[in-house]
Amino acid sequence: MGLESVGVVAWVVAAAALSAPPAVKPVATLDGFVLQTLPRGFALESEPEIYGTPEHKEKSGTVFDYIDGGGQVYIAHGLRKLLHVRMRDAEQRVLTLDVFDLASPANAAAALADEGICAPGSKPVDVGVPARVHHYPPEYLLYLVKGRFLVYLAATDELADVVRALARQAAAAIP
Repeated sequence: MGLESVGVVAWVVAAAALSAPPAVKPVATLDGFVLQTLPRGFALESEPEIYGTPEHKEKSGTVFDYIDGGGQVYIAHGLRKLLHVRMRDAEQRVLTLDVFDLASPANAAAALADEGICAPGSKPVDVGVPARVHHYPPEYLLYLVKGRFLVYLAATDELADVVRALARQAAAAIP
């Protein structure tokens, strides 16, 4: 390759780098889980929070700081970390996403089957991975499992379609 060709290649590479879209910073991450975007019309209510166990406290504290009195059931299923994301739209409707890293796929599957986590009477829902939905008017709660993660989504009934869409996105965000 001649000197002129090298110059053309360098110019093309530089031009491509300048015209490439900027890298998009993920909305929230947790050891293998990466949420790239929020549902349309929603914004983060606050920065994502990460909670750990009493033995391994994370930047936001422990699971007991987030779920006062309810964290023990998650610890019993191998909780390592919890990502908590709260979103709000212009109509002030709130959507919650919690991602529990339960250390193994077996722990996550057992958590989904645990009535202390996923309420009795919940029904299967198709989001591409094992998932259950519990309707406790006006709350619409969806739990899904993929790999070592248990994902919990909560909103009001009117956001059920948004919850299911975010559940599919969350499942896709887990390798």
